[in-house]
Amino acid sequence: TIVPDISGETVFVYSNGKAIQKKVITGIRDAKKVQVIHGISPGDTLISSGIIQLRDGTDVKISEYEN
Repeated sequence: TIVPDISGETVFVYSNGKAIQKKVITGIRDAKKVQVIHGISPGDTLISSGIIQLRDGTDVKISEYEN
């Protein structure tokens, strides 16, 4: 989930039990997808829920669920 910020756009990634906020540069968008052209790496785990409650460095726990 892309989060608008006063300094640009950011995402939260999961790293060692923490939510880490990273600035990103986006490219092409459509109704369902956003291209991120800079700011994250292959293999990063993006956090896509609970974004409103997150701050950089917040402790997080990843839980698995089935649709």
